[in-house]
Amino acid sequence: VLSYDPATEIQATLGCKNALVLGLSAVIDPGDEVIIESPAFVSYGPTIELLGGVVKPVCLRPENHFRWNKDELAAAVTSRTKAILFCSPHNPLGVVHTNDDLEIIASVAREHNLMVFADEIYEAVTWGGRTHLPIASLPDMRERTIGMMGMTKSYSMGGWRIGYAYGPDQIIAKMS
Repeated sequence: VLSYDPATEIQATLGCKNALVLGLSAVIDPGDEVIIESPAFVSYGPTIELLGGVVKPVCLRPENHFRWNKDELAAAVTSRTKAILFCSPHNPLGVVHTNDDLEIIASVAREHNLMVFADEIYEAVTWGGRTHLPIASLPDMRERTIGMMGMTKSYSMGGWRIGYAYGPDQIIAKMS
């Protein structure tokens, strides 16, 4: 269970896309790299590029059940990498990330001092006994995670553009 101060650690947004733009604007500079899943939600790459960032796609391979492999994820990190962006549950593949999946992302983020952007808009869209686990709940991830949420999927509020981001107060302040 996550607990955040609504006054300093949560930013109301116009849905997840707005949270992504504000969050990336607060974290990356032109030329900075952001690792994303491939395939990924269609807006990730163009948003990163619009802000002057460089998209670093890392394939989600069928032989790994469409999950990242730690070696491949770590190999994508360079001196210009600032962040990892992923969607959980995943759009478009539907993968509901396990603790082990998230620990791969977290360990790479910790080892390379990266921010993590977690698009969690599908948190309630799970099946087969699976549940959504926020990466911010893992050890040492709260201060390096920007979680992005929206009401569109979980609450059937398409078109309302109601969302929020949660994260470290210094990043949320920049987003404001």
